[in-house]
Amino acid sequence: MSSITERLAGCLVHFGGMKTIAKIIAAAWLLAWLAPGQAAMDDLYAAEVPVADDTLTVRNQGLRQAMRQVLVRLSGRKDVGGNPAVENLLERAPSLVQQFRYRLDDPVAAVGKDTPQRYLWARFDESGLGRMMRSAGIPVWRSNRPRVLIWLAEERNGQRQLLNLDNSPVLRQGLLAEADKRGMPLQLPLMDLLDQSALSAADLWAGYEAAIREASNRYPHDVILTGRLRNLGGRWEAQWTLWDRNGTEEFSMRTLDLGEALVSGIDPAQDSLAARYAPVGSGDGPGRIRVRFNGIDSLPAYGRLMQIIREQDSITRVDVRGSNADALYLDLWVRGGESALVRVLSLGGEIFQVPPEQQPLLPAQPQAGEAGNADARPVGAFLPTDLTFNFLPSVAGGR
Repeated sequence: MSSITERLAGCLVHFGGMKTIAKIIAAAWLLAWLAPGQAAMDDLYAAEVPVADDTLTVRNQGLRQAMRQVLVRLSGRKDVGGNPAVENLLERAPSLVQQFRYRLDDPVAAVGKDTPQRYLWARFDESGLGRMMRSAGIPVWRSNRPRVLIWLAEERNGQRQLLNLDNSPVLRQGLLAEADKRGMPLQLPLMDLLDQSALSAADLWAGYEAAIREASNRYPHDVILTGRLRNLGGRWEAQWTLWDRNGTEEFSMRTLDLGEALVSGIDPAQDSLAARYAPVGSGDGPGRIRVRFNGIDSLPAYGRLMQIIREQDSITRVDVRGSNADALYLDLWVRGGESALVRVLSLGGEIFQVPPEQQPLLPAQPQAGEAGNADARPVGAFLPTDLTFNFLPSVAGGR
């Protein structure tokens, strides 16, 4: 905490000769950076597993299983168990647990069983586990998880129709549970009259992009996952397409069970998204990237931008370097380099990269009286930058 305060105090000194708005921005940045993180990420550190009883030995085994689930969810990698460092982490599960409790099957689920199933729920210490994961070179993917909107269609006996999971509560719960295991923010469409008039099973089966994207516009999302489930004489074939701004990715699976076919798209989709958006392990240290953000023309715009930046796991440090009209210059220390920064900031539809060929060539002007800081620039000056983005918060309506 003290290092952050000292760094921001230095920013205030640096802005001593700037206009009032710059001072307000610096103070607002102090408040924004020290504010707590989003509570919505808390569930990433918790898991529930079935256990035989509540003895200490069985509990410790259950805690290891629960931590393994948490590591998969936090890292974004289903194969995280193949990392030798994971076994050392699992041995520390009892010492890292923050809360735990037991529960029994609800009466409906317990029908027909001799003994109700017992479950152990546990939540692990966020800072302690995160620190140990980074030390072991395992990435910690707490935020910037793309919101996934899923559309489903099925074919039975040659008849195709959109799949409304509200009519199949067991299948719906199974799909949501599978997404939760991977930490995927999954959005199910309402399948009301608006959806049914905007999209047909034929559109989904043909991969008609215009119709799929138009129907998706009413829902907050970053990527779209479409599934086509076909019954082939007692076997189910699932064909999946993952849609984002840069194109599509396809994968498929065959199984005997409709429930398995329905959830078969979650793992490959999240694996693909983790490869694009999850921060790299601690082996790659953060490097400095100087960034210009256009469109920072008010304190609310500034606050929203800082909120977005604060949510990025791959950004470890931020320094305000200066401003010009509606442009704000920041030094960002980023794990994974420029490509990683572009990927994570593109989520949410509020920040858009300006291609290098479209960036104006602006003169850099040194600031008088700042001989000890060659990078410093006053209001009205321009800084050479590595990346430039346009900030348009009204486009996405908030994330």
